[in-house]
Order: sequence, then structure tokens, then C-alpha cells
Amino acid sequence: MKKIIGSLALVALLTACHAAPAGSPVGNASVTISPRVIAGERTTQAVVNPLTAASIDHLTLKLYKMDGATENEKASKDIAGPIGSQTVSFGNLAHDSAYRIRAFAYATAGTSDPISVDADSLLDFWVEVDNEIALPAVPVQLKNVTFSGTSNAAGLAVTNGDLVYSGSEAIN
Repeated sequence: MKKIIGSLALVALLTACHAAPAGSPVGNASVTISPRVIAGERTTQAVVNPLTAASIDHLTLKLYKMDGATENEKASKDIAGPIGSQTVSFGNLAHDSAYRIRAFAYATAGTSDPISVDADSLLDFWVEVDNEIALPAVPVQLKNVTFSGTSNAAGLAVTNGDLVYSGSEAIN
């Protein structure tokens, strides 16, 4: 009888040790995502072409492991334009961990001057166990384009967002 109780206690102890992982070890979870480009909007009555998926030369997707509000970059992958239905996979995700994917769109080669809105181009998710994680597409919000123009009409100067007129004519 004592051997049976001892055996049951050992099995219960081994099961409890296996079910409670220490910390957030690197696991076998993976995630496959695709971008969803959200075009910028027109902000004036003038003919201004908004930024669209066709405006993107390349898109960089960065994976961050979250430590509270702190982002710790873990991986980065690029998608060459034109942006369509491409997917990107990140693997070796730790279970019981929070992650964030940020999207950075660029109109030209290189990584200066992104055309995406940083605060609106991200996706947060949680990894519970080692498995394939289904996520919605990562939003890629493109910046709005404002009117900026020049004219050679005497007394008229149009600058980025302002209209300055000098003279006796009225503008209706």
C-alpha cells in the first residue's frame, strides 16, 4: 500500500513539474503574418494623390518581445514592393510571452523617412503554448499627403498648408 501511495505521489510531482515552465524559455511557437496596407487620405480639395500600396518600395516587419512596456527587438524581415499578399514567418517564440510586430513602409531604398504612421502600424499578440499562431494582417497605415504647391502668379504664394495673398484681389 505504501508503495502505491509513493508511486502516485511521484507521478503527481513529475506531472506538476512538467506543467509549470520556468520563465519564458524559447519555444517552438511560430507566427505567419501578412501586411494590410491602409492608404493615406486626401486632406484638401486640391488633387492630391494619396500614398497607396503601390507607393511602397519595401516594407520592414520587426518582431519585438515585450517586457512590460519595453520593446526588445528579436527579428526583422523585409518584403520587397509591390506589396500584395506576401507573408512573413517568425519562429522560436517563447510561450507565456507577449510580442509586438511593427511595420515600417518606405517609398525608396534604405530605412530613412518611412511613409507609414508608426503609432498605427503595429499588432500585439500573446503566445500561450508551442503552436502555430493565427493572427490578422498587420496594419500598415500610410501617412496622409498634404497639398504643397507654388505659383508664378504675381502676389500669390502657396506653401505647405498655407495660402498667402498680397494685393487688392479677393479670393473666394
